[in-house]
Amino acid sequence: MKRSLGWMVSFGLAFAAVGCGGDSAPDFGPNPADMAVAKTDGGKGDMAGAKPDLTTVEGDDMPGVVEDLLGDEDLGGEADLTVGDVDMAMQPAADMAMQPAADMAMQPAADMAMQPAADLAVQPGKDMAMAAADLAMMAPKDMATAPADMATKPCTFPAAGVLTPRTWAKESPTTPANAPWRKVWGASANDVYLVGQNGQIAHSSDGNTFTAQVSGAPGNITFYGVWGSSATDIYAVGSAGAILHSTGNGVWAQQLSGVFTDLRAVFGVAANDVYAVGNGGVILHSIGNGTWTKAVSGTNLDLYSVWAANGNNVYVGRSDGQALFSTGNGMWAGQMTGANTAIRGIWGANSKDVYAVSYAGSIFHSIGAGVWTSQRQGQTGGLLDIFGRSGFDVYAVGENGQIFRSQGAGQWVTQVSNQNNGILEGVWSAGGVNPIIVAGFPGNGGGGIIIGSTGNGTWTLKNQALPVTEFNGIAAADATHLYAVGQAGRIVSSNGSGTWRPETSGLATELWGTWAASAAAIWAVGEAGAIIKSTGNGTWTKETSGTNQLLYGVWGSDVNNLYTVGTGGTIRHSKGNGLWAAEQSNTVKNLHAIWGSGPTDIYAAGDGVILHSVGAGVWTAQVVPQNVSFWGLAGRSAMDIYAVGQVGAIYRSRGDGCWIAIANPAKNDLWAAYATATDVYAAGSGIVLHSAGGSFATEMTGLAATQLFAIGGTGAKVYVGGAASTIARGQ
Repeated sequence: MKRSLGWMVSFGLAFAAVGCGGDSAPDFGPNPADMAVAKTDGGKGDMAGAKPDLTTVEGDDMPGVVEDLLGDEDLGGEADLTVGDVDMAMQPAADMAMQPAADMAMQPAADMAMQPAADLAVQPGKDMAMAAADLAMMAPKDMATAPADMATKPCTFPAAGVLTPRTWAKESPTTPANAPWRKVWGASANDVYLVGQNGQIAHSSDGNTFTAQVSGAPGNITFYGVWGSSATDIYAVGSAGAILHSTGNGVWAQQLSGVFTDLRAVFGVAANDVYAVGNGGVILHSIGNGTWTKAVSGTNLDLYSVWAANGNNVYVGRSDGQALFSTGNGMWAGQMTGANTAIRGIWGANSKDVYAVSYAGSIFHSIGAGVWTSQRQGQTGGLLDIFGRSGFDVYAVGENGQIFRSQGAGQWVTQVSNQNNGILEGVWSAGGVNPIIVAGFPGNGGGGIIIGSTGNGTWTLKNQALPVTEFNGIAAADATHLYAVGQAGRIVSSNGSGTWRPETSGLATELWGTWAASAAAIWAVGEAGAIIKSTGNGTWTKETSGTNQLLYGVWGSDVNNLYTVGTGGTIRHSKGNGLWAAEQSNTVKNLHAIWGSGPTDIYAAGDGVILHSVGAGVWTAQVVPQNVSFWGLAGRSAMDIYAVGQVGAIYRSRGDGCWIAIANPAKNDLWAAYATATDVYAAGSGIVLHSAGGSFATEMTGLAATQLFAIGGTGAKVYVGGAASTIARGQ
């Protein structure tokens, strides 16, 4: 992300304070009615609007007039006034009568005080007082005060509340899911899990992009098996007797296995009939209540695989090439498969159509009754797993990137995986015409492998994780419908559990802003005029923006009244019908943020500009410093609005067009703002600022080294997003 850094000169801050009232100085600018053009005569002038007996006096007669008014002897004689005539009356009328207040107040001493010290010193105080008295007698219209709109205005805001600091913690995704993968399983084609080394578990909601989940397991744990009875009942098993369970919400809870040996596989007939097997002949059984019972396997040999056609036909693969079989009565008997090395995978289309693969690379088949026949003898490396979309579309995978396919009749055809040194440990499909997914890791170490095929024999890499990205916008429809958008069209969503899952935006260009009207109406905007909408189903559709300008922000008062802003002063409006019409901003400056308290009170802010609209399509500029680039807008109410920007700028308005500077304790760039009815937040260069309507305090987020570009939330929960795929929650 490239964000142009702005800067703010000192006069800009001063300019913002003048004319807003409150704690700032009043503005005594010129009153047009009273500062009319003065008559000019020989380089001298008089104030048009002074007393009538002075309006016709020429410059050469001035000393006499003053003498008549005040007395020659009191002022020190004509000689003194002659000197004054040279020093005072010599200002051209244009200088005296037409200078704005700011210019008049700043004339050099030579032009302002024009009386020599000697001449001023000889004027008695009583005579000066008389002059003041005469001036005070001028008609009120001549000394009128500034117009009402130039007068001092008291800036009063809603009362500040009690500031309660938030406690912040990171949420996933924080790092890419790129572990050496061991097995794959899914509840459906769009609900798929991977398990592997380093305690890693990843999930995909589209079957293509996988994002890490927080398993809670130590980094020295390797998960060897994954299976579930449904999308809300999933198990992962692994080293040191590890068993984790999830209800599909991204949270994994430990279950006590009662053993400390490695568990190599898990499979079940139903939610109340689940098996896990492992080293040392361990077979565990659970009825789905979180408790596992150790069965009598009759062997101390390692067990690598388990599959069941039903409760009466359960198979387990043993390290010596035998298959253990049970009718579900707790008793296990050995079957000779013909293999002399470990049975690493077992799968069947039904109880009369069962396959087994061995570590020697052989494939065996059984039609039941304990009879097995060889269909392929190993030649180039071990086979590690087997799975079929049906009995006529079966896949076996293994070492050296091997993939074999059979369409029945015992014939196996090699397919090119393009993973020549890969160790492919897991294969799975939702069946039918759904894609096949294979998981593994490179034989030379490092990372993971995920490839897929539609069944046409071509295998392509899938995204192993959400790549490291920058999140630019965060929106919350409610506590369980959260969205973050960012680089390369990436969108992630969360149900509030702490885990964020990728969604398919259909875009490759950067997204900069997002807003949610409800759980069924979410918008995102970005580069090249991109506007997309989701109904909350995980997919996004394009809308017609009518512009190619970069769109930074989006906001609406409801689903039928939406606005987006962007570069070149772009403002587009939609009635929720997917079409966006232009509104005249009357500026070409970039607009970065938009917010409103309602449909008739809307603000847009950008590079040195803040605009306001009452919702009729007309936007008017408000007085702000010209050198402040604003990136965020938010308000506690229509009478308490905040604009934040670069170099720590925070400006506050009571909704009357007047903006005053507020102290930023950190002085860091601020990229986004969010507010509730009681609190306001600003996120920026490694900080979150928080106010309850009073002064701002810096929150301890633990993200001091991270640029935070997005902020949003719901209720007491506040979310920030930024660089390095960072998402954090404060509550």
